[in-house]
Amino acid sequence: MPRKKKPVNTAAVGTVQHDSLPRPVTDEEWADYSAAFPGLTRANVYVTSPGCYDGYNCIGWTVGDTTLEFDVEAVTGMVRFYLDMGFVEVPAGHDAADVDLMAISNGHFASHATKKYTGPKIDGMPDDLWESKLYPGARVTHGRLELAGETYGALVKSFRKA
Repeated sequence: MPRKKKPVNTAAVGTVQHDSLPRPVTDEEWADYSAAFPGLTRANVYVTSPGCYDGYNCIGWTVGDTTLEFDVEAVTGMVRFYLDMGFVEVPAGHDAADVDLMAISNGHFASHATKKYTGPKIDGMPDDLWESKLYPGARVTHGRLELAGETYGALVKSFRKA
């Protein structure tokens, strides 16, 4: 289960509004992201928060708590975590989901969480994007299943806020 860290500077973890965000990825960022995630579509990738090295990760961020620190967890433990945080489980990939959990090792170990993008849109941004905190990097948007692959595995569970 998660451990609480000492408080971090929330300004450094993406709570500060910045006039130039979201923004399309640069060519250099695209080269990095597309190498790690071959399923990405560049038209779906927008930076929504700058990179952060304060230690918060995708799991805590999906529930709004950037002081939580996670190690690799069994998927069953992560289901309990999301239920305890006020979410309900819905079928994996369901349209009503707010958060998706990805897993590696044949679906046994949680590797990443992503959530529906609800932030501001700029011209050209597609609808129905999802957003991820790519530790220790930036938060970016992407198509729902575009991070699936060797790095994060596959979508195994979905949740919606109760």
